[in-house]
Amino acid sequence: MFYTKHKSYNFGAKLNLDQTTLDNFISLFNSKSHEKPATILTGRDSVTKININGLGSVIIKHYTRGGLISFFNKNRYLVSKKSRSELEFNFLIKAMRAGANVPQPIAFAKKGTLFYKAWLITKEIENSKNFVEIAQNEKNKAISFLPAICENINKLIVSSIHHTDLHPGNIIINKSNKPFILDFDKACYFSGNKKKLAEKYNQRWQRAIRKYKLPDELSYLELK
Repeated sequence: MFYTKHKSYNFGAKLNLDQTTLDNFISLFNSKSHEKPATILTGRDSVTKININGLGSVIIKHYTRGGLISFFNKNRYLVSKKSRSELEFNFLIKAMRAGANVPQPIAFAKKGTLFYKAWLITKEIENSKNFVEIAQNEKNKAISFLPAICENINKLIVSSIHHTDLHPGNIIINKSNKPFILDFDKACYFSGNKKKLAEKYNQRWQRAIRKYKLPDELSYLELK
């Protein structure tokens, strides 16, 4: 892991990024052109898509707050030992090592002393579709993806990784029909047994299926 401070921003990265790349990231952190995810289930954080020389197409995640607090504090967090972006970066690496399909983490950044802003940079999974979109328009096709989705979640369970907000909107399918799990913000290690963790995954998934009126046939995950 490489750590560096550049123009008051603290970076951590898998590769030693040059100053031009860091400058490009900083300009995008401050850009107002970032967009909200496309579906109602894909979370509240905004993203920027950009092509960076040497890295290819990447996604920059801008951490933002939800709920009432967002009216007076949109994107600042109280400093702790590790920023939200670093924690998510680390869990993406742990999930990859467990064999799960997740976006490849490139770098994380934060800026601030008592309060900070945070960003996460990952490789874009190009030509992908959100599972919610498939479920709404192609039910049988969505059903056919469930075994592969369960296989990926089972790999998290084996490693005691609890993705606390794993719902259909946090699954995307790439052009090779491979599912990827997104948004490991607030992930944690689960101290209970694997069966209990599988139940928690199913409960969160089923709440989303009911709330957003997705096909009932998608409501049960066959987890170990």
